[in-house]
Amino acid sequence: MGDWTTIDWDALDRLRNTFIHRKSPSATPYWTSESDLASYDMTFAERIGWKWDAVLSHLKTLGWEPSTKYVLDWGCGTAIASRRVLSTFPHHAWTSLTLWDHSTLAIQYAQRVLRSDFPNLNIEISSSSIPQNWQNQQGLLLVSHVLNELTPSSRSELIQLARQAQTILWIEPGTYNDSRSLISLREELSEDFTILAPCTHNATCGLLTEGNERHWCHHFAKPPTEAFTESYWAKFGKRMDIDLRHLPYSFLVLERKNDSPSPLTNFSRIIGAPRQYKGFAKILSCQESGVREIELQKRDNPKLWKELRKGRAGTLHEWEISNARIIGSTSPPPR
Repeated sequence: MGDWTTIDWDALDRLRNTFIHRKSPSATPYWTSESDLASYDMTFAERIGWKWDAVLSHLKTLGWEPSTKYVLDWGCGTAIASRRVLSTFPHHAWTSLTLWDHSTLAIQYAQRVLRSDFPNLNIEISSSSIPQNWQNQQGLLLVSHVLNELTPSSRSELIQLARQAQTILWIEPGTYNDSRSLISLREELSEDFTILAPCTHNATCGLLTEGNERHWCHHFAKPPTEAFTESYWAKFGKRMDIDLRHLPYSFLVLERKNDSPSPLTNFSRIIGAPRQYKGFAKILSCQESGVREIELQKRDNPKLWKELRKGRAGTLHEWEISNARIIGSTSPPPR
């Protein structure tokens, strides 16, 4: 990795334009040099890493830990996903990490950075999008920001690969199209997997019901302090025309099915962010019974209203409802 004094701003401009104006999947990698990858890794990839931090932190509050020793970082890019997972669970007995990407340059960069950060880990490179060593391992599959790059055939390959996993951690940008695509994948895989998050249930996604067509499942990660205090992040945000405070994402966490029921069935998940008005808020709430909009009046629960307004209330709640309005909530206990 480099440092901010070596950033190739022209390369970042080109990558940003590629991301914005891409109309269809392309088999041609958009990284053309080591400089591209290093500059991307310190900026765009780091922002993706903040999303992974949010998801992994949430999983830890649910008491989740990896149940397999094998990891596959599919479409790895600079391996920001696997680096975040390995760093979050440093004492887990990882056996091997396999990397695959359609960019040879990216795989080489990812392998080098991982070997520097995790010198004792066995890191393997796959020349195929369906690695041979993945067969029958039922490992941990990491997928990050790939949906808008998949052709129909590569999507089918990825579904085939996912069906062989023990656990799937999948993060995408929090756009309408990417969220809806992730919901489609959820429905395809739900027969074989338990949904651990963001859903609190394994019923059909409530956003697929009539009347919810305009909504999508997305959440917001909290950027670290340096995103607002360091001048280089300010320069990056201004030049790339990115609001660093705004970090939406969609995600899916699946575990191969067992006989245990979901521990969160009684809870609801806030989708997006509560919409604040003078004296009340509207919340899009997802639960086993479906997705619906509910209202919280400030006078009914000033403390909860304030916590929601300041983004401190979390997204999981067991609502207490009276006269079609929220009067209180309970959060899941720490595990």
